[in-house]
Amino acid sequence: YKIKKDKWMLVVNAATSKKDEAHLRKHLHTKLENSSEDTAKLDLQGPFSRDVLRDLVGPDIDRLKYYHFNYFFILGEKVLISRTGYTGELGYELYIGSERVGELWDLILSDKRVRPAGLGARDTLRLEIGYPLYGQDMDEKTTPIEAGLVRFVYLEKEFIGRSVLLKQKEGGVKKRLICFIADSRRSPRHNYKIYVDKNEIGFVTSGTFSPSLSCGIGMGYIDPDYYKIGLKIAIREGRIEIEATIANRPFYKRGSLRD
Repeated sequence: YKIKKDKWMLVVNAATSKKDEAHLRKHLHTKLENSSEDTAKLDLQGPFSRDVLRDLVGPDIDRLKYYHFNYFFILGEKVLISRTGYTGELGYELYIGSERVGELWDLILSDKRVRPAGLGARDTLRLEIGYPLYGQDMDEKTTPIEAGLVRFVYLEKEFIGRSVLLKQKEGGVKKRLICFIADSRRSPRHNYKIYVDKNEIGFVTSGTFSPSLSCGIGMGYIDPDYYKIGLKIAIREGRIEIEATIANRPFYKRGSLRD
């Protein structure tokens, strides 16, 4: 988030915040403040999220564009609200001081249109829209090209790892992230192996049952020589075998993300 011309706010994975902070302090020669303990975030996601927020902050929320943010007052507190999320639906992320987050939670949950949701629901939603998860679908040993995220990388300037990406862009990669749809309701699991005939070509990184599609869906890495939309694959682990098909993402295309 670009707060000012010379002030940015970074929101990183909470599980790796210490590691990310160490990396930034090593390479970023400027003032850095870790405000993780003082800042809390609530996600309000779904087709009615704008209506709920409008009742809290007024009609200005209607002018907040996709991937933009602004400050609003709730409970007399200045709250940063961004039109972002990890569900594939219309939604907002709200940042408030940790000491007031409980009050904000209670206020939002007092609206009968709102229900609490945990990580299980979030994981299903992010998979249906095709969002990879750090620590599961990608890590420090995975490049944006391998994960299908190179469109978010500006390659025209110098940065750490640029030479590797340019080499991969020119010469190709050894693995590629795919999405697949199972032929049944069975859920592929992390580290299940992926086969074409008797050839092991990769492994599953994420899998779940999709309530929207009524079948299993997932992601994984395969040998790029086998990458082809519509290719039939088999996912195996011990006596378990799940037939599946390589598919485009998102799996679910009727969401309210850009409404």
